[in-house]
Amino acid sequence: MTNPVAPKRVSMIQQVRTVISILVLTAVIFVSFNAPSYAVDSRCALIVSQPHPQSGQNNRSSGNFSAQDCPGPRLKWRVPGSIKFKVMEDKSGTDLLIHSNVDNGKVTRKHSSRSLYIANPENATADFQVDVYNTEDPLSQY
Repeated sequence: MTNPVAPKRVSMIQQVRTVISILVLTAVIFVSFNAPSYAVDSRCALIVSQPHPQSGQNNRSSGNFSAQDCPGPRLKWRVPGSIKFKVMEDKSGTDLLIHSNVDNGKVTRKHSSRSLYIANPENATADFQVDVYNTEDPLSQY
């Protein structure tokens, strides 16, 4: 003898599973369209800096570098350890301060110039490398 309620129960379980699957799929699609979609960062500049201003200089600790070829409006800085520094622009007369307190992971606006340099590093004891990446990440708040 078969139980007439059993097929209805199986059908109801299948309907519940279908509804749950639809809800999960809807949630995944919603999160996919509303979550930030940061593109993969790509390196666009590499700078080697001395741990202190160069001989005869008040601020400059690196040679000039350019961020002009970096696509996008923002840059992410990769800096070793707890080193922080300023970024300045080489100008005839007084150089311009472009960014201050640049440390590892900081995101700044891109400044299109071929004459940027690292200045006044803090916490550096030897020459160090700075990698600059174009990024779509939001600006740092500090």
